[in-house]
Amino acid sequence: MMYFFYDYIFYRLAQWFFKKDGKSGIRAIALISSSQSFMVGLIVLSNVDLFLTVEERNLHSQKVGYVGAVVFLLLYFVNYNRFSDKYDRLQSHWEKEPKRKKIIKAFWVLISLLLPVLLFAIVFTK
Repeated sequence: MMYFFYDYIFYRLAQWFFKKDGKSGIRAIALISSSQSFMVGLIVLSNVDLFLTVEERNLHSQKVGYVGAVVFLLLYFVNYNRFSDKYDRLQSHWEKEPKRKKIIKAFWVLISLLLPVLLFAIVFTK
């Protein structure tokens, strides 16, 4: 089910950036990977906060940034392998979606991409 969720997000984003990226969906993959990285960060860092003080966390913040970059690159690699050459298949699945449904789902795509970033900013800007 989760793959299906990200399939739709990839398809809509790739469709949005189609003139610049073509079927590769490079920007779509980057946005999905970024959102997923923030989700991983929320889960991991929330648990780390149970064991570290704010001062200790601030002391290691640069290292956490590097780890976050590695997580992003790993997720990008996984998502690239997952979505490369899938645009046509996904298009044939969703191309006849009614306009009203498409607009509603576009709202949820936007929320699903922004929510992890916003939550991360709220939780970790103390």
